[in-house]
Amino acid sequence: MLSYEIVTLFLFLLLTAIVDIGHADHNESLTITESTVAISDVCQSKQCSCMNLTSDVYNQYYHHVDCSHHHLTKIPLSHTLPPKTRHLDLSMNNITIVDKFESIDCLVRLSLAINGLKKIDSFAFEQLPKLVTLDLSYNELEEIPSTLLQGLSDLQFLNISNNRLKFIPVELFKTNGYLHELNMAHNPISFIQPDTFSYLGQLEILNLAQNSFYSIAIGMFQRLEKLEILDLSGNELQSVPTDALHLVKRLQALDLSENPIRVLNMASFYKFESLLELSLNKMPKLVRIEKQTFSTLKNLQRLSIEDNPHLSTIDENAFMGMFDRQSISIKYVNLRRNQLNRLSEKTLPFCNLTYLDLRQNPWNCDCNLRWMHYCHGSTEFENDIICSTPEQYSGQELVAIKPDSMRCKISRNNDSHYLFLLCVFFMTGIFISIFMLIFREKLIQMYGKRNRTNEGSIYYVRAQSEQVE
Repeated sequence: MLSYEIVTLFLFLLLTAIVDIGHADHNESLTITESTVAISDVCQSKQCSCMNLTSDVYNQYYHHVDCSHHHLTKIPLSHTLPPKTRHLDLSMNNITIVDKFESIDCLVRLSLAINGLKKIDSFAFEQLPKLVTLDLSYNELEEIPSTLLQGLSDLQFLNISNNRLKFIPVELFKTNGYLHELNMAHNPISFIQPDTFSYLGQLEILNLAQNSFYSIAIGMFQRLEKLEILDLSGNELQSVPTDALHLVKRLQALDLSENPIRVLNMASFYKFESLLELSLNKMPKLVRIEKQTFSTLKNLQRLSIEDNPHLSTIDENAFMGMFDRQSISIKYVNLRRNQLNRLSEKTLPFCNLTYLDLRQNPWNCDCNLRWMHYCHGSTEFENDIICSTPEQYSGQELVAIKPDSMRCKISRNNDSHYLFLLCVFFMTGIFISIFMLIFREKLIQMYGKRNRTNEGSIYYVRAQSEQVE
């Protein structure tokens, strides 16, 4: 009986111990969970989605925190983010005012795009010293404080496009000497002071598209020694800003599309020898490309002249001096959707190109376009070229017309001119002959009378006086 009571007591004590251990483990688990929520509650509360990323350099874990599409109205506090947060995406929320960020030592990428952002603190990013990429695009910013980027010496990519900016402070980029790419497109900016970019010696890509520039200050690009890609499309430029662009010695790609330039000539791209790509699309007033326009672009590889509603003339010598028959750098030419009705085969060695697009032009399919038949097979030639004239070929594909049937009418500007001169010369000869026949008798009488008047006349010439002895 005693042994039974002892066994029962032992079992009771054992069960009590197990329960106590269970409670202790449960309390410890709750403590850890609560601590985790306190440290990174934006992830635990599902306000943001968080992802672990491994650094290739140090083989350490970092966090990518995606808070986009979560209807946030304020910036999350730094202690609510996971430790070592490297990427923070706050785009597509309702954050209209940005105050100063708390310190996030590891943050290298920050997006505040598409928020309706209207106001931003002058030192908003001062405590984000390692920031490399900053996206403020698609907001409603009308001004940017001159100190906004102060201290961001590692910043390499900045996007402030699609805002309402009219003015850029001259000292905005003063501490951003390592900036590689700057996007300022789609703002109503009409003027930038020449020294604004003077601190950006490492800049390689600059996008100034869809602004309101009527001209470019001569010294605006002077210090951009490494600039390779420049987009000036969609502005109000009435001529190529040649003087400003001459100072960009490494420029490789230039886009001047959607500017109201009327004529391009030999001065437009003079000595742009480093240029590899040139875009001249959707220019509402462009009517003519004159002789030697591209003559100094000896390294050009891609040329796009597309969708210009009034461009009807490209001079056959527009590329004169740019190439010789043994060596040509250009490989891609797009002349689609213009108003071209003829194109001389002397303009370029078209059949040696890698890509040639001549579609959607009102081509006059006469003998001057026979060369297009010979390009098939030697180039990636867009062959659905539709003829507009002459009338018998209107609406037909060029490839369906036999080259021998593509004939030229006598040119009224050249051949008829020479025919007219020949006729005039011939008629003049006939007129003179008729005149001489009609007045032959009178001419004979007139000249004969003059001769008879002189007949029988004696002229006395006094000899020089001689000395009489």
